[in-house]
Amino acid sequence: MADEQRSFKRLNFSSVVPGSLLQTLVIDAVCPYMIYPLLAERLSAPLALLLVAFFPLGNIVAHVGRQRYVDVVGVGILFIIGSILAGTYLHGDTAPVLRCALPIGLLGIVTLLSLLLPKPVFFFIDRYFSMQNNLEHAARYKTFWWDVREYRRMVRVMNMVWGVGQLSLALLLVALFFALPHSLYLPLLPFAILLPYAILTVWTIQYRSSFERRWTMISQELHVESEEEKFLV
Repeated sequence: MADEQRSFKRLNFSSVVPGSLLQTLVIDAVCPYMIYPLLAERLSAPLALLLVAFFPLGNIVAHVGRQRYVDVVGVGILFIIGSILAGTYLHGDTAPVLRCALPIGLLGIVTLLSLLLPKPVFFFIDRYFSMQNNLEHAARYKTFWWDVREYRRMVRVMNMVWGVGQLSLALLLVALFFALPHSLYLPLLPFAILLPYAILTVWTIQYRSSFERRWTMISQELHVESEEEKFLV
């Protein structure tokens, strides 16, 4: 328990979002979103997608080269661009649902399979959004992971919920495709995707916040016990 208390003191959960996140979002997401329509007017859609992919790709390389960690946001944007690019080659009546359900289902499978690894994918996501571009802070997360059982459980629960949630969403999109007419399915598709992701995001924030509150209480109790032991000695 003493190791857990020391590990907690190394970490600062007061700021979940790193200071450079806005800059990262602009480079990884906003720039491709704004520039793609301009390129698509003059080039084919696949070529335009490949060109805008250089924004997140370049930012990933810059992060690894300068700061020795992977830009998680850039990886996610690259996955989205790759999914859209692959979807341009899908044709037929089932193309709309395949373009959405396949990448979402693949993400769910990868997320669940990562539970078999020493550290699941959500450990790296949580560390990225909590380390505030501080490599020392990021390194301490490894110690925190191995020292604090409650933190490992929290990360694995989030990992499991997101994996099952995305697989369920993929199956739901397929079911809606065959249950609804195309004239109704296509307008509802963006909402059918965004709403579950919004629910998952809100749940994740609330669940992680509850962990922080519980761990703060445990840390305070450990501190009181430590002070009492010193007094008795």
